[in-house]
Formats: sequence, structure tokens, C-alpha cells
Amino acid sequence: MEMTEPLRGSRLVHPLDNRNLSFEKYIDHNTLEGVPAAVDFSKKKRTPWRRMGNWTANNCTCATAGHMIECWTANATHEDIILTREVMEVYIALSGYNPETHENDDGLYYQDVLKYWRKIGIGDHKIKAFTTVDLKNPKLVRAAVYTFGGAYLGMELPNTIIKQELWDVKPGGLTGDRAVGSFGGHAVNIVGYDENFIYVISWGKVKRLTWEFLETYGYVLYAVMSEDFFKAGVTPLGLSLNALEDDLMTLSKAKKTLERQLGEQHD
Repeated sequence: MEMTEPLRGSRLVHPLDNRNLSFEKYIDHNTLEGVPAAVDFSKKKRTPWRRMGNWTANNCTCATAGHMIECWTANATHEDIILTREVMEVYIALSGYNPETHENDDGLYYQDVLKYWRKIGIGDHKIKAFTTVDLKNPKLVRAAVYTFGGAYLGMELPNTIIKQELWDVKPGGLTGDRAVGSFGGHAVNIVGYDENFIYVISWGKVKRLTWEFLETYGYVLYAVMSEDFFKAGVTPLGLSLNALEDDLMTLSKAKKTLERQLGEQHD
């Protein structure tokens, strides 16, 4: 039976890790003037957006990745359709979700999905690296979306979004149905922006949200680097994918060294 409204968002929220790569480190602020005032990467998509299982399972973190792959390939070469089965395989592998009993349907940490996507891939597509972006800085958000063909956004949604066409901050303070996270956590991919709104794909549809809504209910924003979108390994703003990937590997090695040292101290 068709559900009249989506599942409650996942309550699984990953603590932010300050050892993540930061987009601000790589952007020359003088080049921000070259970022257009509005972009819409969804225009080149030829097939309808789909829920990819995110109506009966809390797999929004994985569905977002599928949506991003389809959007990237539609803009760069030809659209590669990601099957719901391929998205669900990732969710099952990481969560232990049982499609028959719906056990272990607690959602996933954003970073765990991004790491899986980078190391193993989703639908035969891997990403090169990912960086956090200051979602309270509209200039950096625009630059990230324009540079990387979209962005991966994690939010703590309020109950007020139910059956709401435009996601906006309702007056009255962040209490009750307006409270941050009262609906739950939710991942979406940003496909465009303009002066007034940000455009995301949620539950198989394009949704508009205001910049104030992003700042109020946004939890974490990732710029995700993929060869599906870039040509010759260079972004529109001149960033090198190889340099970013090298830094990610350096960071990963430093993290493993620290974890080993901490483990030795507790032996």
C-alpha cells in the first residue's frame, strides 16, 4: 500500500570529526567571485527521480549517493541509472537491514556511507574523496555545489516539513514541531541553488528549502569529488582531484597512527 508520507528520519547522527578534510582549505577566496549566482544541475537529467527504497527503509544516506551519481553522469557524459537494488545492497551491507522483517532499519552514519562509497563503490561508481563545507557560509555552499556538481547534505529535520512544499523556518522558536531533529535525521543531495532557495532531491522529488532553513536545520555538508563529474581531473575552479586525494590519504594514515598509539597506551 502506498504510504501517504515518508518514514520518520533516521535518529542515527554521527558526531562531527574535526580531522575531516575541509573545503575551505582548498578554495581561493578570490575565485569565489566567479561562482554563478544560480545553477541547476538537475536540468540535464532525463529520467524521473526515484526514491531508491527510501520510502520503506531509512536508507536516505545511500539513496542520496545514487541520486548524485545519476546527476553527475547526466551532466558530464550520459546518465547512468542506479538501480534500487544497488542502493539497498549498500544499506544492507552496512546496517544489517532485513528487507523481509525490516529489522535493523535505524539508518546509517553519513561518513560510513561516504567511506564505503570511496573504498568499495556504489553501482560500480567510486568517489575520490570528500570534504566538509561550512553550511552556514552561503558563498562556500554555492562554491562547493558549483565546483563538484552538487553536494551531500545531512539535516536534522523538524516535524513542520511534513506535507510542506517549501521547507522554511516557521515562526515561534525552535520548540515543539519546529524543534531541530523532531522529525529526525535525513540526507539529501543538493542539485542547485539561486538567490532565494536551495534545491535538493528528497524522497524522489525536487524540494526547495530556504537558506535560513539550511542554516537552522543543516547538520553537515560534504563536497564529494567524483570522476563522474570532472574532466581531466580538474574542477571548474581549478582544484586538483589528485591533490585532494593525496591529502585524504595523508589524513587517513595520520588517523590510523593516532588510533594505534592510543591503543598501545591502553594495553
